[in-house]
Amino acid sequence: MALTRLRYPWKLEDAAKLRYESYVKAHMEGIGESCIHAVKERREIAAGDPQEVLLFCCREHYFDEQALGKTITYAADAGQTEISAILMDERYRSFPKKKKKFVL
Repeated sequence: MALTRLRYPWKLEDAAKLRYESYVKAHMEGIGESCIHAVKERREIAAGDPQEVLLFCCREHYFDEQALGKTITYAADAGQTEISAILMDERYRSFPKKKKKFVL
C-alpha cells in the first residue's frame, strides 16, 4: 500500500511521503523478493506490475546495498535474468566499487 501511495502521490504531503519512504526502505528486501516471485508467476501485486515496481524503487533509490544484493540473488535463482541484469546495473550506478590506489 505504501508503494502504491508513493507511485501515485496525488495530494501526498511531504511529511507523509517521508514516512512512506522510510517504511518502504526498511522493507525493500521483502518487497524485492515479493516482486521477483510475482514476476515469475506472471501476476500483479497490489502496487501494480511487479517489474515496474522494481524499476520505480530503483529510480527512487529505495534499495540499500544489502537489499539490492539479495534481490539480485533471488532474481538469478528464480531464473529472471532480465530483471537480474537491470538490478545489477542499478547496483553498479548506485554503489560503485572504489578503485584501489597503490601508494608508496
